[in-house]
Parts: sequence; structure tokens; C-alpha cells
Amino acid sequence: MFPCVSRLAATPFLTGTLLALPLLGFGQETKKVKTFLSNPRRTELYSVLQSDKTVRHGSYRLLNFQHNPIVTGHYTQGVKDSTWTHYGWNGKNLFTKGAYQDDRRVGEWELYNDKGELLSKYNFTTQQLTIIKPATAPEPKAPVVRLLHPAPNGQTTPDANPFLLAGDALAYMLNIRYPSAALQKQVTGVVKIAFTIDQHGQPSDYHLTQGIGSGCDEEAMRVVKSYPNDWLPAYLAGQPVAVEYEVPVTFTIL
Repeated sequence: MFPCVSRLAATPFLTGTLLALPLLGFGQETKKVKTFLSNPRRTELYSVLQSDKTVRHGSYRLLNFQHNPIVTGHYTQGVKDSTWTHYGWNGKNLFTKGAYQDDRRVGEWELYNDKGELLSKYNFTTQQLTIIKPATAPEPKAPVVRLLHPAPNGQTTPDANPFLLAGDALAYMLNIRYPSAALQKQVTGVVKIAFTIDQHGQPSDYHLTQGIGSGCDEEAMRVVKSYPNDWLPAYLAGQPVAVEYEVPVTFTIL
């Protein structure tokens, strides 16, 4: 459950590894690992225990294709701890920042939009959300969020939109594969996929709301369903609420 809000102002992988020099971390010998990931192209840098190469131990970095960090953090004996920071896909703007303890988010986390502006703070220990910047009308090509059930006062949008804690959704959009049938027919346009995010942050009921055919609809559905199940729910009047979340997926031939 994600109970109350105090309001200040309204609002994954394929691997190939290269092992290098041993290090001593917290009294345990470790080896550095570099892992190359695809779809989209990224690089992981971390260390594993010399005695058990499946156990991560030490600092962690995930880099984008330009070698800018998009995730930084730390593991102890295979579990996340200390401060973890996620950046947007460009590796520049902050996306989320907070602490892990025993592989669980704890304390206050900062949540940012794609411009690097602080949207809200959520305390995973007290389960309290502080809204810094209210939800506004969506920009072109941005997801559209609607309350699943309009409020008694007629309001149809939440005060705070749902938030994908696992990282920038753009990284998953880069995994789109242009369908061969659509390429042959020169089909372009926008597919819209909608789904429900309930008051517990659980996604369900994925469905097509706008299609262009030639395999693009199915590909858009595949990509949107690939988003991790790691959402903070929308909030209205201090309480988590269910919403419909509609994602536009653009197919363009350059």
C-alpha cells in the first residue's frame, strides 16, 4: 500500500564478460567485470567475489551507448545497499536518487521528470509522498494519464502521475524493431497502447487504443509490456489511485 501525501505544491539482459584485476573489497577478494548489453546498447561495470562469481560486491555502474552513466550504485554480498542514482537515457538529467538497504528501497527518494526537475519525494520507510511539482497537461508525444474513476468534483487527472521507478522509459522505447511489413509498405505513424496502473502500482489490462497496422501495433504492445513492473502509483487528494496510462509509440522511417 502507498498511503498518505503531504503536499507542498500541487503535481534488464544479454551478457558477455571480461574479467580483470583482483581487488580487495571489505576484506574479500573481488574481480572487476565488464558486461555488454544489447537492445538498447549499454555497458555494465561491477565487481564479483573471487570465491563466487555470481555474487556482486562493490560499486556498480551502467553506461549508455555514449558511455555516460545512467545508473550508479553499490552491492554488498549480492544485495543492493547505499545510495543508488538513476539518470535519464542521456546520462545527464537526474531521474531517481535514494538509498537501498538489504535490497529494498528505504528512506526518502527523489523523483525527477525528463527535464531533470524535481517532481516529488517518496519515503519508502514511512510510505509518504511529498508532491513538489504538480501533474500538468501532457506535452505532445508524452503519455496521457486519466483517472480510472473521475473524482466527485469532476477531476479526471491525478495530482501526481504514476512513476516508473526502474528507470527512464525512453531506454525501453529504444528496443523497438521496425516490422519488415511496415518497412516494405512505408507505413509510419503513432500507435497508442493503454493500460491500467492500480493504487498499488500494479499494471494490467494492456490494450490498443490507436493502431496503424502492418505489425506496428503488435511491436508497440511488446515494447510497452517490456516496462518493468516497478511503478509508484498515481495520487489524488493524498491517496494512491488507479489510472489509465496511455503511451504513444511513434514509427518513423528516416
